[in-house]
Amino acid sequence: MLSSPDLSFSRTLPKDVFNQLGELLLSMAQAVGSAALVLTEAVLARIISKSEWQKQKFTLVVSEQFSALLVGNQEENVGMCFAGSFADLNEVSQPEGENGIEREFIPLTQNATLYASLTFNSQAIASFISQLRDLFSHDSHTYQHLERYLQIPSLNDATLQGKFTLLLLEYLLPLQNQSLTSDNNFNHVSTCQPIEDALKKQIYQEQLLNQVTNQIRDLSQIEAGKAVLNVSEFSLTNIAQRTMESLETLRHKLIISCQAPVDSPLYEPTIIAAIAQASVNNGAGGVRIDTPAHISAVRDRLKVPIIGLWKQVIAGTEVYITPQFHHASAVAKAGADIIAIDATTRNRPGGEMVNDIITRIHQELGKLVMADVDTIEAAVLATKAGADIVGTTLFGYTAATKHLAPPGWELLKQMVELDIPAICEGGISSPQMARQAIEVGAFAVVVGTAITGIDLQVKAYQSALM
Repeated sequence: MLSSPDLSFSRTLPKDVFNQLGELLLSMAQAVGSAALVLTEAVLARIISKSEWQKQKFTLVVSEQFSALLVGNQEENVGMCFAGSFADLNEVSQPEGENGIEREFIPLTQNATLYASLTFNSQAIASFISQLRDLFSHDSHTYQHLERYLQIPSLNDATLQGKFTLLLLEYLLPLQNQSLTSDNNFNHVSTCQPIEDALKKQIYQEQLLNQVTNQIRDLSQIEAGKAVLNVSEFSLTNIAQRTMESLETLRHKLIISCQAPVDSPLYEPTIIAAIAQASVNNGAGGVRIDTPAHISAVRDRLKVPIIGLWKQVIAGTEVYITPQFHHASAVAKAGADIIAIDATTRNRPGGEMVNDIITRIHQELGKLVMADVDTIEAAVLATKAGADIVGTTLFGYTAATKHLAPPGWELLKQMVELDIPAICEGGISSPQMARQAIEVGAFAVVVGTAITGIDLQVKAYQSALM
């Protein structure tokens, strides 16, 4: 095992490379477990913030064992994370008001580059948390939550730091072969000698590993290994088959959507997992969970099918339910059996297409796909693209259907005529409505706000009393 060098760096990176580094940090958060705080720029989606923050993307992981911060800006020297030179942002934002003003994102083009900084420095991370905290009102849950984590960053556990080192090197090595530091690919701003040394060590270790691997590739040894290890258990085909079997267990069952707003006290992996456990204890056949950290926490407690998704607010697109393949990959790694994606006809970020994402989820992740749609046209296209399930999830929530109120009964009646299971989701607010959905022909019913939406339900009752 390598030692744990400081792999902090600052350099200009393509947006897709920046996103991949964010995925590596999310993998580390999953390794740490439910005790980790994981935040991205999505936490700012519903507050007013100054341009310094609008231009900024970040992934923040904080725990007692491992903490890291990845920040990317469209311009150099804007709030760099370990220079300690953030602008004074105490008075540049206001907390969300009753009118729910949306944050104005500055779009990033497909070929955009970001000036990225990765740091493990506890003081720099604490400074970032402090300034992020001050963007919210003092009585908000988000402010109080960040206040608690402000005291946590410290020196990283050597084992976990070493694990991240290997993850980072595994990712950087292919780029090294593509002239990682050439002027044509990256504007190399600063480098760290330990990362150069660590790369050399890792290359040597991988050469040794390749020698060993070549020795065990003898056919007889492979066949013997299959007998001992039952290699077929690890094929994507068999994984998908087992997942299909788990889908059948959801037929005519209730699926509970266990989610909470990011500024709610319920937005904790352990709390979401407890809500999911309570749902299953009382008969739910499965659960629908948002964000990898929450999915992982639920997976640790439950064996029932999980429909996983990752809501991400991305500039320049209205698509936010698992908008890109790398989001689907993180959802799969967290333990979801079925991956829900926005399958409307709206433009997706990065130019990705619904049919390509579905194909990659099947071929690379071995998972089933639930296509969240708003119209029968979108449902038909998703079916042709290879989706395994269609859901009425986005009926009433897109420009094409915003004049309509869920549940989408007529849409459901049309969808049940397709060749794949149709799930009724959205607007189911009573047991009688759930029963009606099954009678119409729904494969299963998803209920969220009516059962787990404490925040919205209380607001609704309170509004009715005023």
